[in-house]
Amino acid sequence: MINNGQELLDKFHLGGDKEFYDPVILTDAGAGFSIRRNYPEEIRYKPAKYSNKNPDNVAVIWVVFDKKRIEPDEPNLVPIRCRIATMSIYRAQHWDYDFEDPECPSKDSVEMSNASPQPFSLDFPSEYFYNTEKNIFLTKEGVIVSGIDILNSIFRDHVDSVHLFRGLKYKFESLKNSAENSFFEVFIKLIRSTLKYLFGRTIDEDWKVNSAFHGYPISAFKKLQLSSIEILGYRASKNVIVIFCLLVAYVSFMFLPLDNETYASSVLDSEVLTTVHAVLALIILDELVPLMLFGLMNLLIFLRRKRFFSRLKN
Repeated sequence: MINNGQELLDKFHLGGDKEFYDPVILTDAGAGFSIRRNYPEEIRYKPAKYSNKNPDNVAVIWVVFDKKRIEPDEPNLVPIRCRIATMSIYRAQHWDYDFEDPECPSKDSVEMSNASPQPFSLDFPSEYFYNTEKNIFLTKEGVIVSGIDILNSIFRDHVDSVHLFRGLKYKFESLKNSAENSFFEVFIKLIRSTLKYLFGRTIDEDWKVNSAFHGYPISAFKKLQLSSIEILGYRASKNVIVIFCLLVAYVSFMFLPLDNETYASSVLDSEVLTTVHAVLALIILDELVPLMLFGLMNLLIFLRRKRFFSRLKN
């Protein structure tokens, strides 16, 4: 039986492999590790790069020896739960990109990376198993594979997700899996997309923990410099400013002109009060609402995990 992350890593026999590098033992799993691999140059996704041309964005695979999910009728088969996602090496060590820092990727390469098609984060909860009696890895179909085979297959699927045609398969499977994997999966993805595209928030991964399974710390929830702009002395997300302006235009159209001697008319009669209320409304829209959605997403991740393990017991 594998008892810790190092023992699991040893079973993958990665010593002679040059493409997967920098393994890290997970701190939130009894036995698990993460490992990195660079993206091929020829794919549509373009990672940000440092001045020495090394990539900042890398693919990270999390691998967990999931002893909690052993089936009573097959006690020798332990599921190997895997996940792959894109990570920024620089942002893993800093809150945001600092383009004045000579160690930071260039602004042009970050913008080019953000504009290129983004690889899908993919989960493989029950695709692979470890037979503790025979000390071999198996696919769910029973085919014997090596640890390198598992990592290569996961990485290949991740890279294919940005292919113009092969990527359609992963978009379809993502929608299908969301529908099949319950209310929680649907709303977690919906909230994450809302935070990214409406509120301009980035949720960074951590190679020491599998946050997508256990929940994200507040330090992973970021409003990046490239996604924000200053207005009325306050730095807000560019997307939120657009929403704010549309809301102001809508309210003005629907409710102006105002009756005299009302609170709203008093506010509009004073430039100071108008500015204060505008900034306050902007802060609520740009800070409080995204934070509440982030908290709700973590709550749903927690409930999904509880449901996941409760179904295994039944």
